[in-house]
Amino acid sequence: MITEDRISPAGPYSLARSAATGACPTRRFTGGVLTLALDAEGGPAIASVAQDRDGGLRVRLDAPDPDRAIPLLRRCLAVDVDPTPFYEMAAGDPVLGPAIRRLRGMRPLPLMSPAHALLRGVAGQLVRQVDARRIEFAAVRAVGRAHGGLHLPLRTDELRRVGIPPLQSAGLAARRAEHLVRAVRAVAPDTLQALPTDRVVARLCAQPGIGPWTAGVVCTIGLGRLDHGLVGDLGLVRHMAHAEGRMVEGHETAALLEPYAPYQALAAMYLIAGGPGAGIHATPAAIAREVARGQRSRR
Repeated sequence: MITEDRISPAGPYSLARSAATGACPTRRFTGGVLTLALDAEGGPAIASVAQDRDGGLRVRLDAPDPDRAIPLLRRCLAVDVDPTPFYEMAAGDPVLGPAIRRLRGMRPLPLMSPAHALLRGVAGQLVRQVDARRIEFAAVRAVGRAHGGLHLPLRTDELRRVGIPPLQSAGLAARRAEHLVRAVRAVAPDTLQALPTDRVVARLCAQPGIGPWTAGVVCTIGLGRLDHGLVGDLGLVRHMAHAEGRMVEGHETAALLEPYAPYQALAAMYLIAGGPGAGIHATPAAIAREVARGQRSRR
């Protein structure tokens, strides 16, 4: 059944900025239209979303049961999460303030599938984004369900069927593939939605090879939560190295995000996309050395 609807997001919202997050097997953004494959309770659905000049979203939904698909679509679009309190909190911040003004309306668009997010989080550890997405696409093609020219987000039972060889063939290191397979069996990602964020993070980080960054991917992209950022992200490490002129350990970025609770994920997103280190591709160590040299020369 095809239905059309209109959604008014809470607070400033930019579909273009939010959807510009790289390739994803479950969605595509072309010509200003975001198309998503949804694993709705009433059956698989396809939604096409475009934004009007007044900020409202025009939705075309092809679903067996639209009434049951719309709530999931709203969560995947993050339209009910008002970023205004975060914007007000960070308005006077010398770094976040300008980043928010440039990228206003950007927010993470979750998959609402913790299993798929766990795959993305493990695939993205210490590799280029293009390589991580190749691994993700390979896993989805191996066991996922195609629908409407896209794929539905992976469920726990599907991710359990991937196995180590296909992941290795796609480029995932053997040990990380083993960690992913073990974590899926031990954690049962579909049960995480019922837990508070601190317990989700603790449960994930108790697994070999799973750290705060991967837990952040699961919380933000898998569960649609904003109260645990991408701790240890290379972009945040670069930002701190640039700001402090020293080599920074990944775990130190938790303190960088903590002042913005309960919006750590938004703080991370804006710092990574719009902070001083966003256009720098040097290693954190090289950044720290260059900043330290500049500080010495000004003394």
